[in-house]
Amino acid sequence: MKIPPSDSERTGEASDFSEYMWMENEEEFDQEVMKQLEEEALMEQCIEAMLEDELEGKGPTLNPDAAEFVPKCTGDPGPR
Repeated sequence: MKIPPSDSERTGEASDFSEYMWMENEEEFDQEVMKQLEEEALMEQCIEAMLEDELEGKGPTLNPDAAEFVPKCTGDPGPR
């Protein structure tokens, strides 16, 4: 019984497995992807927490009744 030729054999192309080479180190690939996903999730959590703090007014607020800040020069003012 003869097996029919594959598409690559019919067109004369050699089998190219380069797109599957990542599977050789599948565990390392999986670890990198998982690390990337965890970092993205952490960033999302941080951004959400920051937005919640801003909406709740927990961020530092300025006192509108405070006196105006005027810096005082202490020491040599330098050349004039």
